[in-house]
Amino acid sequence: MNGPAPPRAQVPSLARRLVVGALIMLPLLVFWVGLPTIALEQLGNRGVSSSLGVATISAVGLLLAFLGAARYVAKPTRAYGPLEFLGAVAMSAYLLAIVPFANLHLSVGNSVDLTLNYAPLLELLAIIPAFAAAAALLTTVEDGLRPGERLPFDYPPRGTRAGP
Repeated sequence: MNGPAPPRAQVPSLARRLVVGALIMLPLLVFWVGLPTIALEQLGNRGVSSSLGVATISAVGLLLAFLGAARYVAKPTRAYGPLEFLGAVAMSAYLLAIVPFANLHLSVGNSVDLTLNYAPLLELLAIIPAFAAAAALLTTVEDGLRPGERLPFDYPPRGTRAGP
């Protein structure tokens, strides 16, 4: 006897996942593109300059927002793990790439020049996506060895409880 059949996952349709992915992308665009752009402009208006340009932040922000939305759309497929890994590595690489430019300069009059270096904070924050990349690698391996096994956990069947 093989025992009871495993529960079937209730995977949302591709159309629904695309709509939700687009809705996820909107706040990600605000977070990764809008807020940094506004912050740089406001700081610039107050005489604080940054080594980072708005075009650089916008381009990388668009990439990170797209990867975040694509990750949700691809969750029930084997592409989820690699997309999760790519997004985590991109975020970590972005944080580490801007470390040399992580300075804010404020000139007060002709005699005072203040510099704030926030590079150590960025280096610490880059650790978080590194853990996500490791988890994504494990998900990729699991999907390769046991396709579909995680789906009932990600998309529980109707009528079952999600918690203990």
